Amino acid sequence: MDLAGKKLEFACQSIYQHLRRAVQNINPLRSCLDTTLTHLIRQCPNIPGAALAVGGGYVNTSVLSHEFGHCLGLYHTHSGRGCGDNANCSENVNESSCSICEDLVCDSPTDPCLSGNVDLNCQYIGPSGFTPDVHNIMSYAPPACLNRLTTGQVQRMHTAILNNSIISDRSFLPTIVSSSNPICSTSIFSIPNLPTGVIITSWGSSNTNGLSINSTTRAATRLNNFNGPVTISATVSSSCGSVSVPPLSVWVGSPKPGPLSQNINNQPFCSGTEKSVSIAPEIGATSYIWSSNNESILLVDGFSISAIIDAGNPGTCSFTVTNNCGTTSQNYFAVVSDCSGGGGEEMLVYSNPASSMFSVQVMDSISEKDHFARLFQVTLINRYSQTVFSAQATGRNFQIPMDALPPVVYSLDVFYKDVVL
Repeated sequence: MDLAGKKLEFACQSIYQHLRRAVQNINPLRSCLDTTLTHLIRQCPNIPGAALAVGGGYVNTSVLSHEFGHCLGLYHTHSGRGCGDNANCSENVNESSCSICEDLVCDSPTDPCLSGNVDLNCQYIGPSGFTPDVHNIMSYAPPACLNRLTTGQVQRMHTAILNNSIISDRSFLPTIVSSSNPICSTSIFSIPNLPTGVIITSWGSSNTNGLSINSTTRAATRLNNFNGPVTISATVSSSCGSVSVPPLSVWVGSPKPGPLSQNINNQPFCSGTEKSVSIAPEIGATSYIWSSNNESILLVDGFSISAIIDAGNPGTCSFTVTNNCGTTSQNYFAVVSDCSGGGGEEMLVYSNPASSMFSVQVMDSISEKDHFARLFQVTLINRYSQTVFSAQATGRNFQIPMDALPPVVYSLDVFYKDVVL
């Protein structure tokens, strides 16, 4: 029987009961450290866990960090491969099974179990074929060698904290805060409630051409009339080392509606049918509005980022997004066919909207050749019913140059086999 372990367990229970009687808001991670024990004791019974015990010469060493790591969801880097740890499966040496085996973290190298396989100079002397991290806190290398964790391990601990309401309510997790989001011109970033001794050492922007950050003043400035998302990163440091703060996504400038969840200018979109579409939500958006240029031929029933389009004839629907920086509208042209048979002729148009070149692809289920025996007529008509482009072709694919045309809505007619597609 491990009498020292029993003594430590009893001591932890006694201390916990005393704390529970004395303080209603107890520490969510209960720990018992006893340097008077002659035995070397270290234990965190569960992963993740709510209590740990460290005794003897292990107190105030990296072993304490090791046990805290277990309580926050970290497994041994050799889990499933030896030293009595069979909690998980054995990871392939090439790390191809890293997400489901060993420590369930993919940026820690495969570990054969470092107990007895690392010398006093922290050099690996174990079986060939492995390149383990002899400094990883969750390994069994000598305690004097253990001084770091991987990014994946830190992320796993963050997840464990966030998924435990008791711990997360009483723990400090650095969070980036922006004075405005969206950012129309400038903003100030901060990380509030930093503990004593912790400082911000760096700031970063995922798009420095769209949003720059002054690391000293923490002021961010919009550049080049950029509109779009930017990810903000930061690093905090203390005497114990540095850690990356969870990034913050912000929107810079006016809204920028993206593509629909499915094409409405692609076959088949039959007259009298409906299509459900949506657009990705935008950070900081205050309103979304759907509309139709002609509800008698194209009915749009929209709410928030989703809409149902009921097509009678080809037409255009509009999606308008507003945020504190402005309002932007995007038009989407619906290509509608009667789908009544007669050869199965359809057309595909892209990109829509187009800035330089507009491509048209005619499809005929009867013929799979690149060229058709009959001509088809392509006509582009502006909103004043004026023809701005017209040409004939036999090839399945056709392109219309848009560079010289003003940026407005156009109608496209393709006349093939005596019908307008």
